[in-house]
Amino acid sequence: MKTVKVVAAVICDSLREKQSIFATARGYGKFKGQWEFPGGKVEPGESAEQALLREIREELDVNIVLGDLIETVEYDYPAFHLSMDCFWCELSGGAPKLLEAEDGRWLTKADLYTVPWLPADISLIRNIESQMGEPDLLRTQALRLLRHLCEEHILPETVFHAPVPETQNFSALVSRLRLALGERYPSTKLKRIMKSVHYANGFTDARLREAAFTLDEAEQYLVRNGFLDHDRGVAYFNERITAPDFSVSAQSLLGVMLESLLLAKAGKS
Repeated sequence: MKTVKVVAAVICDSLREKQSIFATARGYGKFKGQWEFPGGKVEPGESAEQALLREIREELDVNIVLGDLIETVEYDYPAFHLSMDCFWCELSGGAPKLLEAEDGRWLTKADLYTVPWLPADISLIRNIESQMGEPDLLRTQALRLLRHLCEEHILPETVFHAPVPETQNFSALVSRLRLALGERYPSTKLKRIMKSVHYANGFTDARLREAAFTLDEAEQYLVRNGFLDHDRGVAYFNERITAPDFSVSAQSLLGVMLESLLLAKAGKS
């Protein structure tokens, strides 16, 4: 049986954290609509690494940094034997463009089995799952808020252009949110935040404390531009943090703050 040598890039948010990976849906042939990792055939005279860098530029129009080899998948299709070197990778700049695939998506560990994978990728997915980190809940909520504001047309879809939000940490996402709102509504005048009585003053983590102040500024943009009912948002926040089962911490308070901002527009009665 003929052996076809190919390479695949498991592009992750960070080679260190591996909290999300980028996968694509094939746009052609017998397996159209099934999911895989971008890559392709190794040409004569190419190393696996050279082939992967070339294929990703051709398929996604981005450059990547190669990490470790995850595994070499050996799989028999009816007409040929597939030998596929699969590497951890991360973006080195830009956002993936789907030049060949019909769809693309960032998947967390919890999302891995929500798409139909190509037969050859099933064993690889189990290996990837064992190496992925657990998602940062605050980061996940911040991404959810950005998507929500784009879906409600409060922020433009360009918010998801480079740098790719899925590759940023929580603090960077919160800053991105504040900046995007400021650019979208430059005429909005903000009141000075009363930091002396702010709930975040007791946070020992300076990054989380600053994130809380930044989220308050984001809330002001949403309120002053008519996208968020301030009283309803405050009522939601107070109800959640005074619930008997609520455990007070910097992370839990920021989580509720993000939840309250998700009331913007769609949540208003």
